[in-house]
Amino acid sequence: MMNLSLLALLGLPAAIRSTVAAKALPDEHVVRYGMQRRHVPHTVFPTPSHRKRDATLHADLNLNDQWIFSGGYFLDIDVGTPPQRLQVLLDTGSSGLFIPSAESARCLDRSCPGGSFLKNDSSTIKHFRTPANFHTAYIDGSTANGSYVQDTIRIGPATVHGHTFAVADHLNVSPGFEGGSGPQYGILGLSFAGQEASVCASGPRNCDVNFTTPTILDSLFDAGHIKSRSYSLYLDDVSSQTGSILFGGIDSAKFSGDLVTLPVQKDLSPTSWTHGMYISQDLLLTSVSATRKGKTSKLTPKKYASTVLIDSGAAALSLPPSIYDEVMSALPSASQHGETSAVFCKDADMDASLTLGLTGADGKSTAHIQIPYSNLIVPVYQGAYEDSKPYMQDGEPLCVFALAKGAEDGNVLGDPLLRSAYAVFSLDEKTISLAQARYGDHGSNVKAIAPGPMPSLKGETAA
Repeated sequence: MMNLSLLALLGLPAAIRSTVAAKALPDEHVVRYGMQRRHVPHTVFPTPSHRKRDATLHADLNLNDQWIFSGGYFLDIDVGTPPQRLQVLLDTGSSGLFIPSAESARCLDRSCPGGSFLKNDSSTIKHFRTPANFHTAYIDGSTANGSYVQDTIRIGPATVHGHTFAVADHLNVSPGFEGGSGPQYGILGLSFAGQEASVCASGPRNCDVNFTTPTILDSLFDAGHIKSRSYSLYLDDVSSQTGSILFGGIDSAKFSGDLVTLPVQKDLSPTSWTHGMYISQDLLLTSVSATRKGKTSKLTPKKYASTVLIDSGAAALSLPPSIYDEVMSALPSASQHGETSAVFCKDADMDASLTLGLTGADGKSTAHIQIPYSNLIVPVYQGAYEDSKPYMQDGEPLCVFALAKGAEDGNVLGDPLLRSAYAVFSLDEKTISLAQARYGDHGSNVKAIAPGPMPSLKGETAA
């Protein structure tokens, strides 16, 4: 996971992530899942199945802003036999799955509210003959160590057997949480294979960075549940606290206007062993404009372009310093805390927005996504995660303005963008398709994503 961490706000660190709960669709060809926001030496591959593909799978997502500062989207999965239920963070910035071990010190200390996995209780678990140890670390300081195993994974109505994932015996995924004892949880990556944690034969310093395992999309595809390695994210607006993921399908009732398909960028780092490979969900940010009270100002020059990662594991947008300063100058009431700003939550009602222009690697098409300030203003809490309370000032609740000062290039666009856009990720075609999200209950119009280029689709006319 490429996790973006905001700097300390009112003495608290910030990292923004997500939650998911399962819900089956009547259409057997889609795997759909809902989400909800909350506070707070060889590789074994599964054997492909030749049975008829179900095509789509739906799941609900939950936004948790107490486990994770400024929130994150989590998905319910069942692991092993009999099934053990866990909530895992949905992350488009990584590709592997790891879950907390019930025997880890943090889980024994009751710090794993999303659940943990007891290996000895599963009758279907398989261990590698040569132990395949893993180690992972994220830019917010989160770490996890453990070993790879194979077992049954269930997402809603879909079951995959023998999926390879990691069980973390030592983990600290909330290193900056107030009091140093933040909640621990697993992470489900949905990016290209190759972003897994490293295999370490004798500790984290001796890792095989070339170790890859099938992603959950590979396993769903090989088991016949979806027709293509693809998924759609719909996070709804920040007030809904919920969202959904549709594996292998598109719901045109969830967006308005054209669905614009953008090729992702290959790794262009000249000294990296991954040079020329697809390793992350990167696009080009080619324009930024700000609108307030009907007046729009363009914040980028002509022919502007910088690389950005589209990452559901990040709770904020990071933008180049000059653009960040322009946006913040229009918020005189904001209180600066390092690289993060606090605002009154009531400011979410202001008539203001950002519009981002995102272009594919081929430079041919651009999607313009409007982000209302209401999708950038997120509550913050104080106290232990199991007994947290909103920050208050002068009797008013305080929120974080989920915009961070980034670098000139290589920034991260997290949940505020994905709450404003309907996003379709195709790992087969190496594309991301974007359209303006449509809020509210407008029913559904689900279509399976077949192999091949993404079809040209138009959503509903009213946003």
